[in-house]
Amino acid sequence: MQKFSQEQLKDLEHIIKENEEQIKNSANSLSKLLEITGSVANKLDEIEDLIHQLAKLGRSETDQIKERIAELENNLLAEIEKLGVSEFDYTIPSERLLFYLKLDYFLRNAHSIFLEQNKIAHTLYRDILKKGHQATTEKKGLDYPLYELHKNNLMDRDDLKIFSYIRGVTNDIERFNWYAKELLMKNNKFVSKSDLLAKLKIHYSTWHAKYQIYKDDPNMCLIYVGPDQNAGFPKGIDGYIDDMISQLKREIKLDH
Repeated sequence: MQKFSQEQLKDLEHIIKENEEQIKNSANSLSKLLEITGSVANKLDEIEDLIHQLAKLGRSETDQIKERIAELENNLLAEIEKLGVSEFDYTIPSERLLFYLKLDYFLRNAHSIFLEQNKIAHTLYRDILKKGHQATTEKKGLDYPLYELHKNNLMDRDDLKIFSYIRGVTNDIERFNWYAKELLMKNNKFVSKSDLLAKLKIHYSTWHAKYQIYKDDPNMCLIYVGPDQNAGFPKGIDGYIDDMISQLKREIKLDH
């Protein structure tokens, strides 16, 4: 790791003296955040690898892989609970950094799981179409055709197993999405400063409204809000968050 220069150390010492209590509290929070996120890194990597395997295996996927994914996801969600949802002080740079680090964590994990789930769902839909079944819905999102095919009993035993797995993943994604939504709801000052964060707040609020409507409906396995509700995941949000994190690291001299 590259060491700080003497000039950087003097600046850091001045900042600490001027804002000792605030920085101490924020540093403790940051340390906790980094400790928890680090402790689940291996779980996330293994989940991603196993989902890739599942997508490739298709019909020959094993129950053992699915059980391992479920176990890892449960452990991961237990770690996420430790992070909680906080209200951050917008006037303090280190607090703003904590906000964006936490938001980035929730978004990246939820989105990566969603993308893999989406691949499996499209494969399922193509396989059902190959059997000569069709969905008549005019809705654009994949969630509605799968809903119709399941409701009309047009899925065989193998299809139903994958359908059930996709539905389970949606319930797991809900926890990440809920945390991201609550983080935005509790930190409206951040949202008011960014059109992208405002769109992200609408996305997660709409997603959760739709989830609440369909969570007990056995025919729904996916929740999409982009194609039909016009509340999709905002383009450019990942880059915006990366830029804010880099900018704030430089501002409080945490870059290398």
